[in-house]
Amino acid sequence: QIVSGSGDLVIAPSTTTAEYVAIVLNGATRGSAASSFTLSANGIVAPVAPLVSASPFGGASFSRSVDGAGAPALERDVRFEEGLRARERALAPLLPAARQWYAEQRLGTMPSAAFSRSSLQSAPDDAFFFKLVNSPDTGTVNLSAVIGGDLAGFVRDWTVSHAVDDVVQLGTTFQQPSWNWHSIYPNLGTGGQSYPLLVNILANATATPGSVIPGGASFYRFAVNASGNATVSLNGGAIPSATMQLILVRTR
Repeated sequence: QIVSGSGDLVIAPSTTTAEYVAIVLNGATRGSAASSFTLSANGIVAPVAPLVSASPFGGASFSRSVDGAGAPALERDVRFEEGLRARERALAPLLPAARQWYAEQRLGTMPSAAFSRSSLQSAPDDAFFFKLVNSPDTGTVNLSAVIGGDLAGFVRDWTVSHAVDDVVQLGTTFQQPSWNWHSIYPNLGTGGQSYPLLVNILANATATPGSVIPGGASFYRFAVNASGNATVSLNGGAIPSATMQLILVRTR
């Protein structure tokens, strides 16, 4: 469910206790000034279950921490780094020609048989980043062209994915297929620390103020008891901005 500017989202009764994530997003893609809001809800309770991966990683820790007993100390590989920098310097003069080639491909001025872009990628992620870094455009113009124009929708879906990816199966729209953040973080030598996304617990019948910069978001969690009704309200102020959005996603 989504509401823009100011408005209410009504949660219908469920046969079981349901848990939700509420995201307040500033969907503006330009500017730097933060927009204020107030979020409130009635008929909610605190969630019981933690927001964790639905398919946790069960292997050994990836940690190479020097704090662990007997753990090897990490050392800088100077030879590898020097070789990498030398390779970068060797490739740098080739970049202008590569970008020109890609621009001509986009304009259709080169025969398609000259080089197939599909031969460079085997997965959607590869195609996305290939187009992004080889475009003659920059900034939001470049990103909009690569994703097909709906930059605001892309930012919204990507923002939602931070909280719900691998927590609940919602189709590919809210997934980050390259990484399972909720699962891998406890295994990265962080002492069992969970994915460090700040998700606040929303209190019942309490106005919660906040502000978000363009492209930023605030995350909240709450639950609704079985057979209960709830209303979640976003107040964007006296002159609410259409770029401010409240998105609700059920996680359990």
